[in-house]
Amino acid sequence: MTLIAYKPGDIRFLTASVLIWLFISNTVFAQDLQDSSPAAQPDSAVFEPYETKRSFGYHLLALPSYAVDLLAWPVGEGFKLAERKFPDQLEGERGRFGIYPLIETGVETRTAFGGLVFNRDFLGSNHEWRVEALFGSSNYNKMDFEYFIPGFFETEDEIKFNSIYYNDPMESLFLGNEASLEEETRYSVEEINARIDYSLPVFEVHSVAFWGAYRNAIIRQSDRRDSSLDPFPPSLKGRTELFSAGISLRIDLAEEEPRTYTGRRFLFNGGYHHSIDDNRYAFFKYRFEWQEFIAVPFLPNTRRLAIKSRLERVEPLADKTIPFFELPSIGDSRGLRGLRGDRYRDDKSLLFTLEYRYPMWDFVDVVLFLDEGQVFRNFNDVHLRDFHTGYGFGLHFLGSENLSFRVEFAFSKESSRTILSISPNF
Repeated sequence: MTLIAYKPGDIRFLTASVLIWLFISNTVFAQDLQDSSPAAQPDSAVFEPYETKRSFGYHLLALPSYAVDLLAWPVGEGFKLAERKFPDQLEGERGRFGIYPLIETGVETRTAFGGLVFNRDFLGSNHEWRVEALFGSSNYNKMDFEYFIPGFFETEDEIKFNSIYYNDPMESLFLGNEASLEEETRYSVEEINARIDYSLPVFEVHSVAFWGAYRNAIIRQSDRRDSSLDPFPPSLKGRTELFSAGISLRIDLAEEEPRTYTGRRFLFNGGYHHSIDDNRYAFFKYRFEWQEFIAVPFLPNTRRLAIKSRLERVEPLADKTIPFFELPSIGDSRGLRGLRGDRYRDDKSLLFTLEYRYPMWDFVDVVLFLDEGQVFRNFNDVHLRDFHTGYGFGLHFLGSENLSFRVEFAFSKESSRTILSISPNF
């Protein structure tokens, strides 16, 4: 913990700034009341005393909001100035075609640079495509291609093609919920994924998607660490080709666009996976997720809680096995933040997330979050004492099509992370 000491002069300056800000705010508010009053005349102003209806408890609960408002005021003024000077660049809506630079950095991924290119109306057909590429040091590379076809059979249905090439010479493997950092082994991975989804809305709040996928993964010993210090098990090395097919269901009873204030969502994704090159692997893998959104009592509905619980598991068929990279894990930007990637792996994983969200501006939310999770082999192995904790804060820049750009600072007893990502709103 870092303690910050303030000098008397700093305190006087801070106090004077707060008093000036309150004076200006009250003056503007009183002027607005005067101008909007029917009895107000240009030559005579009518001032009537009034009493606030907000209780002491209301102001006590709103203290974090007041603090954020005060600290964020200079940044907000900067955004307003930028909006006036550069209105076209800050519309918040992507155009038909665009090119953007990308950068990815972190302890695990090191640093990679690349770009994003997209077209939302390819050849005037309403088809969309997107290409994302990252090239980094130490032979770390990633290329992602997506193609959307709306209204393929019906007006509201959609087909999506997605293919990814990825290689990283220094992935980490930890098995079990009690795996320590000393038990880490490193491996090199090179893989190609291809997937097709056909999604169809059912009524207004339900949707179903059928999907098929192909995965080709090559696992080797990492050449970035001394293999004599952490030898990777020979039985886990080699090439694995998997064919998968499954179904996704979504029941959405939550208010949308761009913020979710109240309601709930239920998500399910399940699939059958089988190896192509041999008969070693055959298993089912599925995930249940429940999301709940609750307005905080006594505060405006823009101050709300977001709760997420997720269960993921794999089940082998008969005497078949499961490749280790298909085991559920916790420790990523959408799971237990604050832990390094794939920190724990096992047959099943359980995750709980609690977020408090407060709007800073029309398109930005301040978020405080707490994550709890664990992996396990059997359900009777789940214990409160075995949960791992992550916590932190961040900013969510809300965009169109239920997407947000997230800047988050996450912490745990093992490590801390800075997360920059674009993902669907939760």
